[in-house]
Amino acid sequence: MDHGRTAVDRRRWLRLGVLLVLAFAGQGVELRFREPLSDMRDRDGYMKLCGIARHPTLRDALLRFVGDDPQGVHTFRPLPAFTLFVEYRLWGFCRWPYQIVNILGLLLTALVLERLCRTIGLPPPAAAAVGVLLLVDGSQFTRVIAGCIATRHDLLCVLFCLLAYDHLIRWLRGGPPRDLAAYAGWSLLAYLSKEMALALVPLTCGAALFTGLRRREARRALAAVGVSAAVAAVWYGWFRLAEANMGPSPHVSHSLGGMLGKLRHVDSVAGVLFLYQLCWPLGDIVRTFRADPSFAALLGAPLQKDFLKLALFCWACWMLIRHQPGPLVWMYLWKITTYLPVLPLHDTWSWYGYMPKVLNGILPAGALWHWWHSHGGRERVGAMLDRRLAWIALVRGRW
Repeated sequence: MDHGRTAVDRRRWLRLGVLLVLAFAGQGVELRFREPLSDMRDRDGYMKLCGIARHPTLRDALLRFVGDDPQGVHTFRPLPAFTLFVEYRLWGFCRWPYQIVNILGLLLTALVLERLCRTIGLPPPAAAAVGVLLLVDGSQFTRVIAGCIATRHDLLCVLFCLLAYDHLIRWLRGGPPRDLAAYAGWSLLAYLSKEMALALVPLTCGAALFTGLRRREARRALAAVGVSAAVAAVWYGWFRLAEANMGPSPHVSHSLGGMLGKLRHVDSVAGVLFLYQLCWPLGDIVRTFRADPSFAALLGAPLQKDFLKLALFCWACWMLIRHQPGPLVWMYLWKITTYLPVLPLHDTWSWYGYMPKVLNGILPAGALWHWWHSHGGRERVGAMLDRRLAWIALVRGRW
């Protein structure tokens, strides 16, 4: 019997159980088991289910892969629509089962995020901490996963993009051809979930440039960029084919046309917000001070808290740059490129920030790990356990 493998399996199941508990602890506050789905609580989700109820057959669900979605807002997100169709056939307009599926999807995202963090070089404890931080984050961009059914497309898009990113890094670092094939497959599923997956094109270019310059493997870098462009072209051709069966006019925030139209007229506020997101504690300070530009505000509790966050942010960046800059580069490469599609939508809904922020946990988890390791934390814990075991053995020997 392989006792080592059994211990690894036990730790894996234990970690999954802990993450499952944290997922429902962090998101379950949004569950309302007796509250029906309504136009007031979740308008987009309700309209999608109403569209499915008008055309509830499997043929209608498959036709959405070459046409409009159930809500009829000139968009192309057939994969989330198909998952909602399957669930509608199971529990109709009952709201909470959809929310539980979203929470399970967030749990799966945390597991994929842990795998990605290990791929980019974080040690297993720090990588697991990044997944935990995603699940326990009480901010609005994660709470909305349980609160709204319509965010299913954001959840699936981020999940598939993270899987694609993981296989992309593996391929660029010398992985087998199946990594490149997996990257193409997960990318296509991300495109079919939401058009924000277009961020994969500049993301792939940046990743190929970063690894190509370091490893001098131009062929792998060019192959990755070529596959990314090919998948985007296939999806765009698919979208144009389906567009003939869509509604007459694009919605400004629910369609590829609306998103591209707003990108052509990005205002200065959106640009400033983009800079804020690169250093979000500094952005909080600027926003708070702009709301109350007085000397008294500088001494107030909100700004003092923001300055403390900024100091911790700078310390975490310094720790990663000093000990392991790779994860920091991969995090900011993801953050910058995934903010591009949502840049003109800063004034709409909070869940548009879910995709760019999903890797934020790398900063505190990685920094704390390296600080703990550099100060002999592991040795101290080992010595403490040795003393406890020696004390227990002494007590048992006396009795």
